[in-house]
Amino acid sequence: HISSNMTELLDARNTHVQNLKDTKTVDLNWASDYDRVEKTTFKGYEAQYKASEVTGQSRLYYDRTKPYEKEIPFYNSYKATNSIQKPKAYVIPQAYAKVIERLQWNGVYIETLESDSTMTLEFYYIEDYDSPKSPYEGHFLHSGVKTRTESFRVKARKGDVILYTGQEKDAYIVQTLEPTAPDSYFAWNFFDGILMQKEYFSSYVFEDLAADLLKKDKTLREAFDTKKKEDEDFAGNARAQLRFIYERSPYFEPTYLRYPVGRMVN
Repeated sequence: HISSNMTELLDARNTHVQNLKDTKTVDLNWASDYDRVEKTTFKGYEAQYKASEVTGQSRLYYDRTKPYEKEIPFYNSYKATNSIQKPKAYVIPQAYAKVIERLQWNGVYIETLESDSTMTLEFYYIEDYDSPKSPYEGHFLHSGVKTRTESFRVKARKGDVILYTGQEKDAYIVQTLEPTAPDSYFAWNFFDGILMQKEYFSSYVFEDLAADLLKKDKTLREAFDTKKKEDEDFAGNARAQLRFIYERSPYFEPTYLRYPVGRMVN
C-alpha cells in the first residue's frame, strides 16, 4: 500500500528530482526497444464463433469454459530517440506572457531582467513539422518537429524573463520549452506566430539584388550552385532559386521560423 511505503516513495521521488537537477542530458522522446524482450504469461479464453441473435450472422465470442495460458513476448523497455543538452538558462521574451504564466503556475522560479542586456544565446530554427487537419482539445498539436541551431548575440529587453535550470522543476521546464518535445508549448501552438511569414519579395525587384549578392558572397554562390546540381526540381524552378538567395540575404525576415526562446549554454 502507498501509505505503508510512504517514506520509501518520498525518498525515491526526492532522489529522482535531484538527479534531474544535476543531469546534463535530458531525453525528450522514446520508442519501444525491440532488442530487449521479456516473457509474460497471458491468460485467456479460446475464441469461438456462433450465430448472432441480432443479425443471424457468425459472431465472435470467448468460451469461458476453455481457459488457457500462453507465454508471450513482453516489450517493457524503451530507448531515447531524442536527447538534448540542458542549457544553463532559458531567456523568454516578455511578449509570451501566456507561456511565462503557465511556467509560474507550475512552480518554476523565474527572474525578470531589470535592464536591457546583450547576451550570446542559442536559438532553434524550425525546419519541419507536422500538424493534424482537425483540432485536438482546441489545438492543432504539432509533431515530428525538426530544428537547426544558430548562436548569436541579441539584446534582451527589460521585462524579459530568464529562468535558470538546476531547479526542482527542471523536467517540466525542459519538456515544455524544447520545441521538439512532444508536449512542448511550441507543439501546443503557443508560438505559432513564428510560422507565419509576414514579409515577401517580388521576383522582378529582387532579380538584380540576387545577382549582386551572388557576385559578392562566394559562400552563397557555392551553396547555390551545389543546390542546383543536386536538386533537379530546384534547378528548373526560378522562383525557388530566388527564394533560396532571399532567405540567405540581409533582406530576409530574421524572426521567421526562429523559435524565440533563447538557450544560454555558456
